[in-house]
Amino acid sequence: MESKRGEEEQFNFPTMIAIKGPSSVKKTEIATKLANFLHYPLIDEADVIVALQNSITTSPTNDSNISAEYYDELPFKIACQITSTQLDLELKVIFNTVLSERSHFEHLVQLANSHEACLLVIDCEDENHGFNDCYSVGNVRKLKIDTTKAFVVEEFVPAMLQAVELPQGNPSKQLP
Repeated sequence: MESKRGEEEQFNFPTMIAIKGPSSVKKTEIATKLANFLHYPLIDEADVIVALQNSITTSPTNDSNISAEYYDELPFKIACQITSTQLDLELKVIFNTVLSERSHFEHLVQLANSHEACLLVIDCEDENHGFNDCYSVGNVRKLKIDTTKAFVVEEFVPAMLQAVELPQGNPSKQLP
């Protein structure tokens, strides 16, 4: 069976590709296209949120013992645990997240480091949400995607693979 993946097999180490951006942009579409094209597992924080909403009948306002912070943190923590299991298996994973908290970003860095995995952050933004450089930390590789432009996975993947293979500490790269 011929693979359409080709180039991504140039590296053979656990990799976490975090797709970040506000939920209003097309980041879920981008994450899905990448996961399908590369045949990587997709861990989507939004899926965890939906599952929790469907299974938990109380809300922070109805149950004073459960804090709003718990509801904000739990989906991210569950998605991170699933990602950790995949990295334990030395897989490459795509993690679709809002990544709105600095502490979440630091947790992903720690997660990648603890698994000796490469972390690549793909920042999906549009004209209403500028690129957020507050997540710059040393050796974390970053790519930026302008979601107002068409996303062509076959054109994006070579640049993504190049970013993963660059020496640590590479600068962020803006993609057309």
